[in-house]
Amino acid sequence: SLTSGNMVSKRSGFTHPPEWSDEERMYYLLAPFPPNVQPSLSDPKMAFWRSLILSSSFDLQEWVFTERELSDRFRWKGIEPKSLSLVINALEKSREIQRLCNYQGEGIGWAEWGMNLLSRPVSWAWRRYVSGGQDHEEVEFVLVSMIKELADRVYSEHYKQIEHVTTDCVMSYSQFEEHCKRVVSGASLKSYCALELQLLEDRKICRTVTGENGEVIIKFAASKNEKVNPISEMDIGILSIKNIISSLNERLCQKCIKIKSLKQRSLQYLLNKQKKEALHYLKMAKSIEEQMINLRKQLDNLESIYNQIQMAETNAKVMKAYENGCTALKLLRSKQGITLERVEDVMDEMNELMDEGEKVSETIANDMNVEIDDEELMKELDILIKEDEKDIGAGMIDINEDELIKELDALTIEDDGKGDNNALKRMTNSKLHQDEPQHHVSKSREKTKTTDKVVLS
Repeated sequence: SLTSGNMVSKRSGFTHPPEWSDEERMYYLLAPFPPNVQPSLSDPKMAFWRSLILSSSFDLQEWVFTERELSDRFRWKGIEPKSLSLVINALEKSREIQRLCNYQGEGIGWAEWGMNLLSRPVSWAWRRYVSGGQDHEEVEFVLVSMIKELADRVYSEHYKQIEHVTTDCVMSYSQFEEHCKRVVSGASLKSYCALELQLLEDRKICRTVTGENGEVIIKFAASKNEKVNPISEMDIGILSIKNIISSLNERLCQKCIKIKSLKQRSLQYLLNKQKKEALHYLKMAKSIEEQMINLRKQLDNLESIYNQIQMAETNAKVMKAYENGCTALKLLRSKQGITLERVEDVMDEMNELMDEGEKVSETIANDMNVEIDDEELMKELDILIKEDEKDIGAGMIDINEDELIKELDALTIEDDGKGDNNALKRMTNSKLHQDEPQHHVSKSREKTKTTDKVVLS
């Protein structure tokens, strides 16, 4: 672990373990290993220095170091560790660290790169490589696991920004440097060197030198699971278009600033009534505006070409998706046995079954319809009507209307004027309704109305 141990204090830019304040323990740790002893990484002293190398490199963001640098880093009260050589050898054997000069990119060693790029140092690694001969204490070692992690982070961040593989994976070396420093900020120059070499060794990037001025081009792999393809003439042309578009935009911005400055100076001369000078600067501004018109046309043309390149990639992806979809659909139909003939047979069979079902339903409905003679029904209806009339006649009561009138008059005369005549009339009417048959009710009501008029008068 890069942060293993109980860290209690900070000095010299990295966190020291508790043993740093224990003099007796530190004298033991700083002493060399016994002669003719090859300790393993499980040895307590070996484990201490291994953990401290990893944790201090993590704190300092120094993923590349030499034995001399470690001795200076771990100096304690003026005493340098005497066992670092064996510790470094053990870490190298376990492949936790690797010599920087052993890195290779695209199968080419640094010595061959040096011959190819002798005219100009073009990378962090090359600048470091040409620094001169190195003795054992100056051999540079790389923390392999950490550099691989940083390389994966650099590539992952680049992959997130990709919209069009054709145009976004190619960049200049200065853009590559900016990207690395943006993702891994604060690292040393040697660490960036190792980061570049790790990306080259993993085939996540490739590079080439073009032009008389030795411009370096970097190309990233198109996807995380692929190795980078060699830089082609098309990649060089695309990068050239990108650079020219960027250059034209910068020139347009500069000319806009210059036009603004010339017009301001022309206005100042005009306010000072120096029309000749004002006219001179105004003409200069107009001349630059005409140049800008031409530059904008050139920029529009290049951007149109650049957009067409991106659209071509999009169209190719869409066509590939169509082809994959057709292939999948064919395989699915073939696997499930879905064909036009089979579908037609199934539909014909279904239609036959539906027609047969309708015929069965019609047959069942016809069997249940019983034929009945209308004359017999009419005779039966006449019999029911006659029986109903007999029942109504038997229930009728013969009531004399004169007697009802006399009874009504008697009830009216006996009333002494107290009470409500209307209530009495309602009671009489109610009684008549209860006693009379239905077909005599209307006549009784007419009689009652006549009686009411007599009483009221």
